Amino acid sequence: EAFPEGQSNPWVNGWWPQTLEEAEGVAKAYERKMGEAVSSFRARQQKAMENYERAAGKAAYNYRRYIVGEYEKGRKMREAA
Repeated sequence: EAFPEGQSNPWVNGWWPQTLEEAEGVAKAYERKMGEAVSSFRARQQKAMENYERAAGKAAYNYRRYIVGEYEKGRKMREAA
């Protein structure tokens, strides 16, 4: 927990650190929580990028199949005419 005894941000509910040690402890806990949040966000973004790259590859593959298929159909129609 970033703040002692279940407290939230200073002065939101009237709490304020009483000693330098308490203030330093709260600041370090907050820094740790922010680092954890950044790490979590980075992991989710990495996963999202991997999914996007995979989807982009599939989309390009399927689009190529569609375009080449249409070309082949048109070529066969021209040859039959």
